[in-house]
Amino acid sequence: MDIASSVQKTKDDEDAEDQMVSLTLEDLASFTGASMEDENDDEYDESSSSPLYLTIMGHIYNVTAGSKFYVPGEQYHSFVGRDATQTFITGCLKEECMVSNLDGLSEKELKEIG
Repeated sequence: MDIASSVQKTKDDEDAEDQMVSLTLEDLASFTGASMEDENDDEYDESSSSPLYLTIMGHIYNVTAGSKFYVPGEQYHSFVGRDATQTFITGCLKEECMVSNLDGLSEKELKEIG
């Protein structure tokens, strides 16, 4: 018997599966929390703004619940709407670290994600 079939799913697991989305990196770029009503509006209003998505290691995460950290003007907004794998691993928040590959990571960093 394989381990996965013997593990009972929790309600959180089932809810997460129900909410899974599949996006290309191009599609992901539109989920930055920008207002759907006014592109110049920097205020985040969940009812009129796009969800906040980011991806790490190919997995898309809806971080809307943590909007106080991810909305425009906040520390982690640069993660939103893009692949944040390298940034998440290294902690580097510079634009050049916002890449969707693992090039330039140390052996130790690669082992930590792996």
